[in-house]
Amino acid sequence: MNQSVALAVLVAFIISFSILSLGLFLYHYKLEDGTWVLSSDNILVKQRVFYSQKFPANQEKIFLIGSSQIWALNTIYMHEDLLKNNLNYTVYNLGVALDVPKVRMKTIDLIISAKPTIVVYGISDRDFATDSSSSDESQVNFLPSPHDIIQDWLGPQLANSPFDFNFLQSPKLNFLTMVGGLPGDNRFYANPDIYATLEQNNFPIANNTKLQIDYANFESILPLEKNENLIAFKKIISKLHENKIPVIIFVIPQERHRLEHLPDPNVFNLFLNNISQEYPDVPMYSLWDRYADMNIWEDRRHVVMNVKNTTRVYSDDVAKIITNYLSPNTIELDQPLSRWTFNVG
Repeated sequence: MNQSVALAVLVAFIISFSILSLGLFLYHYKLEDGTWVLSSDNILVKQRVFYSQKFPANQEKIFLIGSSQIWALNTIYMHEDLLKNNLNYTVYNLGVALDVPKVRMKTIDLIISAKPTIVVYGISDRDFATDSSSSDESQVNFLPSPHDIIQDWLGPQLANSPFDFNFLQSPKLNFLTMVGGLPGDNRFYANPDIYATLEQNNFPIANNTKLQIDYANFESILPLEKNENLIAFKKIISKLHENKIPVIIFVIPQERHRLEHLPDPNVFNLFLNNISQEYPDVPMYSLWDRYADMNIWEDRRHVVMNVKNTTRVYSDDVAKIITNYLSPNTIELDQPLSRWTFNVG
């Protein structure tokens, strides 16, 4: 009897998952001249178009990569700051919402093909979250998880497919995006000039009451040896090194209320030390708690975008980090992360 019920539930699951997969496929792809192609609104398409463009000859390019937490870095301000020190570099903000290293790996070859002068990678603890859920081994799990289906079974079957099925890695997230949309899920601010337009917007700064009730989840990043995003991050650094592209790492700033609720900040410190020890020649700087008490936050995770005279500090500080790398001793700069101890209150 139990087996019959389990079989019926399994069949229902397969049918439901198939319908969901078909819906997500139609959300990400469209039919053009008898061929299925990625929608032009797809973030992966936008990145491919950007990286494959013909950049101006001899242009010195700095690529900022990371999640939406780097969107507030105004590339116009940063270009101005670099010019003050006779450094003529074009800065591109290539932040992608919900980006994590194992997703960024999908575009690393495109990034390399665009021949940036420097890659500046902004990271925080959220970028290295692992699946912290655990199951009771005494229980029999009749239903496979969607993640296991894609990772262990469908993945190899679809490896040679002409379609990109990476959206099935997180069916729930993609379903929510498809139905209700996620704030900024497809934004890509690659054009430096766009920040002149964004500066005209009056983005609201969150007050203390809003920040107190704002939600920001905390996922485990341990164990490090099984952390897929850490493994992918190290592969990214290694590939850039192999192609002689310098990398600068900086730790993204966090808001005070989020820092106060971190379960154990020393875990992330352990994580960063792991990276620093494996790549001692990669400069790493921290803005972790630098703006914690400043009135510049959109929410607990994001510095508000481009509000002049309030958030320029973020852009200026990252520009200082870059300047210090390109022209050492030009400006006064805080010590590298390897000598730091986090102070999170």
